[in-house]
Amino acid sequence: MNTYEQMIERRVFPISFFNYSKYRTPGGVPAAVSDWVDCGINLPQLPNFVVERNDKADVLALLDACAEAGIQAIVLDTRCHYPAYKTKGEEGFRQGMAEAIADWGSHPATFGLEAGDEASRDNIWPAYRTAAIHREMAPELTHFMSFGGYSPHGAEWMGLRSYRRYLDDFCEHANPRFIHMNNGGCTVIGPEDPIDNYFRATKMVADAAQRNGTRFWVTLLCAGHFNSATPTEDQLRWQVNTAAACGAQGIGWFLFYMQAPHANYTTIPIDEHWERTQQYTRLSRVNRTFQKMHGATFTQLTFQKTCHIGHAYGGYAPTLDSELVKHVDADFPTIISEFKDPTGRDYVAIVNNTHATNGQARITWHGQPTIHRVGWQSVEDLDKMFIDSSNPDKRIVRSAPWLAPGQLELYRVEAGEMTKAQ
Repeated sequence: MNTYEQMIERRVFPISFFNYSKYRTPGGVPAAVSDWVDCGINLPQLPNFVVERNDKADVLALLDACAEAGIQAIVLDTRCHYPAYKTKGEEGFRQGMAEAIADWGSHPATFGLEAGDEASRDNIWPAYRTAAIHREMAPELTHFMSFGGYSPHGAEWMGLRSYRRYLDDFCEHANPRFIHMNNGGCTVIGPEDPIDNYFRATKMVADAAQRNGTRFWVTLLCAGHFNSATPTEDQLRWQVNTAAACGAQGIGWFLFYMQAPHANYTTIPIDEHWERTQQYTRLSRVNRTFQKMHGATFTQLTFQKTCHIGHAYGGYAPTLDSELVKHVDADFPTIISEFKDPTGRDYVAIVNNTHATNGQARITWHGQPTIHRVGWQSVEDLDKMFIDSSNPDKRIVRSAPWLAPGQLELYRVEAGEMTKAQ
């Protein structure tokens, strides 16, 4: 069983972050692990290890601290990245990869090794080959490689004719356990609709994962910079829950540490003084609440389909075609998604697809099913039903959740005596 399968078996939803710190700074020493755990991070990236410059003991000390805290980590080691494949060739790369596996691969806190980030142009095929070698040489680990977020302009800059083919080729040649896309543009201030762009990118990677029989993870935004506003707590919650509703099986956050003031990065969870900020508190609450509320259940579910009710973004279907949900009424846009667990049981998620609107949604179910609401620590309770009994032969069963901005509610649906299609 590989490290990802073990994580799923433990029912832990992966929550990571990008770590640009250096070893022996506050973001790269064992004491940092408490900041990660308290923020709900269970799969941190470690600082980048350069064998000619860094001390192996520093990496092992950080891995030991992760193991003691009950979390695993993604190890960054330049010997394992696709630039090393380009400069050293396959034989030289394999030698460095073997050394890195010997150094970190057997440590209980090692989830996997990073293969690279946002490959474009003449780096694309070396990146694919690098990821394939990771899978071949360390099948018990789970390699990590992230891709630049999809947009038509971005695909052109990357030298691509087709972003869809870019992801399909990666799956064909590297056989990844998941595709990871960076998708942190939901608060961009500009002429284009950032929400539409966010969902367009999400749909691109979600469709690729379904098409290729794998999973997908996404990087989300927790720090304002460039032309992106700092996400509010409602927007942090919205990102996690919309990603999960669209089928994401893991998330990462950009950016966790400021290190030193630069550009216009603001309100990062750990600031330039290496202190926790108000954004840290918000991010911690969102991460830990999601993990305790729905994370364990989502690790066991397989995404089926989704639609956007009230306002369709990013190419998602604007109308329901469901054997479970008859219709949804709300004064705000919602997402309805369907999932199945390993035994074939049906689940339905609803998300308030706004950044700032509170309200009540009314879900009318087909037939007369039994509805189990998945709540705190994934405990299921029978949902309070609103039943129109004026016609005893055709009673209408509804759920009516109140939803905060970005809030997700999850239901397990057991069909009653009437057929699902009624």
